[in-house]
Amino acid sequence: MTRREVTRRFDMGLKLVGMMVMELDWSIARALDTLPHALRVELDGGRWEPRQSGMWLGSGDADVGDNDGEPLLWTPDRQRRGVIVL
Repeated sequence: MTRREVTRRFDMGLKLVGMMVMELDWSIARALDTLPHALRVELDGGRWEPRQSGMWLGSGDADVGDNDGEPLLWTPDRQRRGVIVL
């Protein structure tokens, strides 16, 4: 990979993260979880569009339930830790 391509990809990622955080008002954690997919779409020549979902579950969260069929509910603690973003 050339230096120019590395710079292009870095600038593309920075632009996407800036849009997610500044325009969409997403947390840094949500933006970084979404970044690989968004970059793949952009690098393939498409235009990445954010999901319109009002809820996001982080990819590295250990406190997402016990697989007992109980739904993951909003709590102030989960929102504070970024597990659930409304």
